[in-house]
Amino acid sequence: MFKKKPGAPVASPAPQKAEYNGSAPTKRRAAKNPGGTVRIYCPYCQTKMIITHPVRINNRVSDLYTVCPNVECGARCVMRLSHISDLTPPAPTLTAAMHEWFANLPEAEQKAIARTYQPALF
Repeated sequence: MFKKKPGAPVASPAPQKAEYNGSAPTKRRAAKNPGGTVRIYCPYCQTKMIITHPVRINNRVSDLYTVCPNVECGARCVMRLSHISDLTPPAPTLTAAMHEWFANLPEAEQKAIARTYQPALF
């Protein structure tokens, strides 16, 4: 039929879907998604769990109902997800803190700061 031209790229076979091999996730695999979605692993076989539904306890705590997709395990668990602390507070909190700080400065310092930033404001 068609003759392949010399030097033409050779198509590689389609990648095969990875199957569960019973081992824990590697550091390399976990590093692919830094700061992305939450990954919860089965406490028994270390397979990535599936969250069936969350139950919100309050603004900072939720219970996550999970199921292990590994047919050899099949564990069903309730995991607790909680907010511990802020690394950076929300912008409105920072803005309010900045206004409060500025209001508590002596008038001379307020004027000096205003003179420094006035060209940038107008």
